[in-house]
Amino acid sequence: MMDIKLRSALTKPAMLAGILAGSITSSVAGPLNLSNNALEVVNNVEPNIMILHDDSGSMDWGVMTSEGDEGTYHLGGNLYYYTHPDPGALGDPPAVNDDTWVVPTEEFMKAQGLADPQGGVWRAWNHNYNKMYYNPDIRYTPWKGMNAGNNIFADVTASAAPYDPNNPAAGALDLTTAISYGTDCGLLDCTSNPALNIPFTVTGYYPARYYTWTDSNTTAPGNANNGIVDMDDDHTLVEIKSTTASYTRSAYNASTGTGRDDCTDNGDGTATCSYNQEIQNFANWFSYYRKRDLAAKASFSKVIEPISSARMGYATINDNASNGIPVASMNVSPTSGNKKLLLDKLFLTEPDDDTPLREALDKTGKYFECNTGDIFGSTGGSAPGSANCPILAAPAGTCQANYTILITDGYWNGPTNPSVNNTDSGSGDFDGGAFADGFSDTLADVAMHYYERDLQPTLNNDVPTSARDIAGYSGSTNPFKTMHQHMS
Repeated sequence: MMDIKLRSALTKPAMLAGILAGSITSSVAGPLNLSNNALEVVNNVEPNIMILHDDSGSMDWGVMTSEGDEGTYHLGGNLYYYTHPDPGALGDPPAVNDDTWVVPTEEFMKAQGLADPQGGVWRAWNHNYNKMYYNPDIRYTPWKGMNAGNNIFADVTASAAPYDPNNPAAGALDLTTAISYGTDCGLLDCTSNPALNIPFTVTGYYPARYYTWTDSNTTAPGNANNGIVDMDDDHTLVEIKSTTASYTRSAYNASTGTGRDDCTDNGDGTATCSYNQEIQNFANWFSYYRKRDLAAKASFSKVIEPISSARMGYATINDNASNGIPVASMNVSPTSGNKKLLLDKLFLTEPDDDTPLREALDKTGKYFECNTGDIFGSTGGSAPGSANCPILAAPAGTCQANYTILITDGYWNGPTNPSVNNTDSGSGDFDGGAFADGFSDTLADVAMHYYERDLQPTLNNDVPTSARDIAGYSGSTNPFKTMHQHMS
């Protein structure tokens, strides 16, 4: 079933960071080695795969730290969500992001006389601390598919990097020219500084930047090499400018799919990138990856692009953009047919509102159950083979696998109770063991509810089992080769 155990100690952003580390980092650094068959089951019948995308408001943010409050950056009692001004943030009109939206820069606060370490704000521009930020040892490539104007996603222009690559008309930022933006400072030391105790304008901000980090713990040497990006650790600002002709990076490693394959391999594990290569890489990161939602779209598009032997659909947890699409067989090209329709829906997603993961997963389960109230708002039940039911009619539907891929940056919330009780601790053939706990109506319970129940009792139970199914099975059937229609 789904690898979801939300009682763990994972922080909200850690969940998305883990997903992105496994899918996005590899996809930007090298080819995705994905099978064209079902996720776990080799079957001649195309599986149904629903993509369920978190479109809550926090997915718009460009910061993901280990701090509380959903991975935002803290300065005193103020929270910060972005490293770059963004006129589209949270649906606001242009020229916003004032008052705690964008992290103020270290150099600006130093210029106003604020003593070190200035709240460690430099860390917002370091990928070791802010997991969303630019990592110079990763190659960032465009999304797969076409934008709203039917143009294939391509390398962006650094002097006019679009905020939204699907809708370039929404505006762009010149990453090679210093700009200004409004913000404030929540540190106690700022309240006694006349230049920083009210909203102010950061000036001289060069957008194409990042910080290197040394685990030094300058003020507490005993904590050196503790693996924590402390605010007083040694760090250096790097601005990607034409005055620096070359940049040393990690060379591409084919076995791990990491490193820079767009630069000159020096043969010693390093690569030399020219200014043009480096500013291009940063520009691609800015337009395609700088926010949680953008990175998720990159990951999904690169997973969808090579798949052709499956039926895929898409929905979001809030349906902010009314862009859901039922499952359909995938053709080969991402620029035509059902695959283009699916990708077009993906790129329309707009982050806003809460995180009703349980309700959305429950509705997706109802979709595979062909029941009323599903993720597409069906008002009546249907049967395998009908237009509103993703399950094929017999005989194909008897062995058809069904999957949901859910990507999120956080724990569920919302008032709607799925009323599935503590399903993973019951007496069923898949309950107990690693799934057992003392909590009811969790996201994991919803997943188990649609996994261990027969969603189509009129069909024979011929869905081939996977190694994961067998490992979690405690029933008496031996050998356990097939099972009922379910959602994995």
